[in-house]
Amino acid sequence: DGRNEGVTPISLDRIGEGERDVSLQFAGYETYRRTVLVTPEETARVDATLTPLPGGLSVISIPNGARVYVDGEYMGEATVNLRDLEPGAHNVRVEMRGHATQTKTIQVGLGERVIEEFEMERNSGTLQIVTRPAGVNVNINGEFMGTTKPGSDASDVVSRPLRIDMLSQGSHTLQLVREGYTFETKRFFITKDEVTALDEALERQFIPNVILRIGDGPDDVITGVLQRRHFNGDVDLEISKGVFRTFKAGSFISLEPLKQEEEIEEEETP
Repeated sequence: DGRNEGVTPISLDRIGEGERDVSLQFAGYETYRRTVLVTPEETARVDATLTPLPGGLSVISIPNGARVYVDGEYMGEATVNLRDLEPGAHNVRVEMRGHATQTKTIQVGLGERVIEEFEMERNSGTLQIVTRPAGVNVNINGEFMGTTKPGSDASDVVSRPLRIDMLSQGSHTLQLVREGYTFETKRFFITKDEVTALDEALERQFIPNVILRIGDGPDDVITGVLQRRHFNGDVDLEISKGVFRTFKAGSFISLEPLKQEEEIEEEETP
């Protein structure tokens, strides 16, 4: 009934009969509450199992924004505040691009709130990459890092250098993507506080995009990649990879975009 009667185990005499409110409190555990009926004829008994209070953990990183993992599970970017954490030892790992990964085992007591700070150590270098052609999407370890821009002459034959900072020391995977080109994924190595320079050429694919009709027969059809339309009506086509041909105005009936279904049908024809 709100009075402090001592510490368990305990026997209490001279308790007034009727309903009595019993509460048990212990640091780190939820308060146990129960209503007990006291009668003159018998002794009321309370056997209580207290429930442990969950712990709390706050993870701070310097600089802010490190990725936080607790017992292998991603919890978000620091600062991370965790509640209802089971008491005991927990493995905490923090990761940040350009910094060394840190791991600690942190003990969280019953009902205890722990604040843990990680000071991240910079452990990174820089990648400077030139692509041939320009306009290439650069992905490192599967993450998009930017697109190379045309060179100073505004041509896309060779790009300007793209600089990517804060890459962690060690091995990384490079993927380069541009429509109509292929590139075989490669690995490169970053050294702390140094610039790694790469000059990468992509292989152009031959993907026809137009159909030129020079007659009405089934064999009077040419597919290719349109290179240029001249003012006088002439057309430059790449008719196979690396093979170019100019068709004079008046030597063909029509020039039309190649539809996907037409391309598939032609490929399937024996």
